[in-house]
Amino acid sequence: MGDAITVLSPDWSDSYSLTHEGDTSPDGRPATSTTVNAATFQGIVPSNGSNYSGGVENFLRLLEKWDNVQLTYNGSIVVMFPSQYATNNWSYGTYYTAPDRQWGFDLNFTQLDGLPPLTPRLTAVVPESWASF
Repeated sequence: MGDAITVLSPDWSDSYSLTHEGDTSPDGRPATSTTVNAATFQGIVPSNGSNYSGGVENFLRLLEKWDNVQLTYNGSIVVMFPSQYATNNWSYGTYYTAPDRQWGFDLNFTQLDGLPPLTPRLTAVVPESWASF
């Protein structure tokens, strides 16, 4: 859960920010195949008439060169609010290159005992009064 969630492959190195001073190109940051099993709750940068936010393909943020590399995501994507901190306009190729996306809904989430921790659960509805307009 967060304002934005960034997926980093196992080949990520924290030294990348030091070796590429001022260079935002992903060329020197090659990714390796990665699998993420998670439910994600986060903000987005909404698209408007002059800016495309990157859509669902940019929901999970990336910072590496993913050309011909698979990113598998098994989970659930929930948009909660407009991002408060990660608000820059999206531009393909500036911060990452696209992976071979293999994304799907985790069917474990359809079972009560397969839900992520802290998932709200409704056990009963007790109506006190109903109104119709």
